[in-house]
Amino acid sequence: ILHGGKKYKDSAIITDEVLQDIIDLTPLGPLHIPGQVAGIKCMMEIFKGIPQIAVFDTAFYQTMPKKNYMYPVPREYYEKYGVRRYGFHGTSVKYITEFMQKKLGKKELNLIVCHIGSGASITAVKYGKSYNTTMGLTPLDGLMMGTRSGSIDPSVVEYVSRVSGKTPAEVNNELNNKSGLYGIAGMNDYRDIEKAAFEGNEAAKDALDMFVASVVKYICQYYTELDCHIDGIVFTAGIGENACNFRKLVINELSDTIGAKLDENANELIASFKEINEGMISKPNAKTKVYVVPTNEEKMIMLDTYRLVKGVEKAKDDFVSFEELDRKHSEAKRRYSTVLMAFYISQYGELYHQILMEKGNPEEVPMEEIFSEMLSRNEELYAKFYEDYNDLGHSGIDKIVTARLTENKQKIYRR
Repeated sequence: ILHGGKKYKDSAIITDEVLQDIIDLTPLGPLHIPGQVAGIKCMMEIFKGIPQIAVFDTAFYQTMPKKNYMYPVPREYYEKYGVRRYGFHGTSVKYITEFMQKKLGKKELNLIVCHIGSGASITAVKYGKSYNTTMGLTPLDGLMMGTRSGSIDPSVVEYVSRVSGKTPAEVNNELNNKSGLYGIAGMNDYRDIEKAAFEGNEAAKDALDMFVASVVKYICQYYTELDCHIDGIVFTAGIGENACNFRKLVINELSDTIGAKLDENANELIASFKEINEGMISKPNAKTKVYVVPTNEEKMIMLDTYRLVKGVEKAKDDFVSFEELDRKHSEAKRRYSTVLMAFYISQYGELYHQILMEKGNPEEVPMEEIFSEMLSRNEELYAKFYEDYNDLGHSGIDKIVTARLTENKQKIYRR
C-alpha cells in the first residue's frame, strides 16, 4: 500500500478500521490508493475470512527524527493537513537493510541505500533504522527521475501557471509525468539516454550529467548526516542493479570526497542479467565500501504477512530511539578513546619521547598535551587516529587495534 501516513509504523492486518484509514489517506496518494482500496474490497468479497495484510511503503520511514521529517512551513500544515516527509520505497530499503545486516554480521549499521529506477530515492540508514530519505510528502520530491522533476523551487509551479495560463494541477502533472530525464532528453529509459549520450546527443548528455549530479549530491549529504561513518553505499532497483556505467559515473565522482574507490572489473561483472548479480564493486582497501544488491520487495511482503498472521511480535530493539543509540555510541567512544591514544603513543614511541625531552619536566605534563603535540607534528598519525576515533562506538577498540597491527605487519613484510 502506497501510504500509511504517520499512524502506521509497521505492516498491519486489514480490518475495517485499517481499510478506513487507508481510504482517509487518499488525498496523499490520489493516483494509487483508490485502485488499492478497490483491490482490497474485491478480495474481501472473494476470499471471506482469509486475512489480508497491508504492507505500507512509508512504514520503514517512521523512525526518522522530527528534524528530518518536518518541513519548515507553518506548523498548521503539519498539524491540520499532515504535510511532512513520509518517504517511499520503504519496503525495498527495509529488505536491503536486513540483507546487509546479515551480510556484514552487524545490526546497528549505517548505510546509504540508492534505490535507482524510473522512480528513484536515496535513504540514509543509521544504526539499522531509517534516518532520512529523499522522497517527501509525495514521490515527486528528491532525486531527478525518469519522468519526475525531483526537488525544485516550489515557486516554479506558481510562476509557470501565471505565465503559461496552465492550472497548478496541470503544472504538477507535468512535473510528475513530463519532467526528469524525459523533460531534458525527450526519453525516460536510462538505456536509451546512455546510448544517445554516447553517440553525441547533447540533450541526453545534459540529462545524464544532471542525473548523476543529483545522486552524488544526496549521497554526500547523507554521508555527512551519518557522521562520515558508513558501512556501505548500496545500489539497487532497475538502474542501480543493472547500469554498470551509471554506477561508475557516480562512484568516480565520490572517489576523492568520501574514499569510494571503484573496482571497475567487479562493477562490470554485476547485473541482474549476468551470472553475478550481487557483490562489492569498490576496491577491497577503499575507505567507503560500495555494493550492488538486487531488491526483493515481494519477499518482504511475504515475511511481514507470515509474521503478522502468526502473531510474532517485532523485536524490542526496533523501537529504541536514535537518541538512545547515539548516547550508547558516544559512551563507547569516550570509554575507548584513552585506550586508543595509549595505543598510538606506543606505536609512535620515538616521537613521544622526543616531545617529552623537549618539555623538560615530563612528570608534570599531561599525556593528552603530549599526544596533541604528536598529532600536530605527524600527518600520518593525525589521519589514522581520527579515522579510528570516528570508528569508535561503531567498531570495538580490539577490532581497530588488530587492523592497525595487521597493517603494520604487512608493511614490514613488504620491506
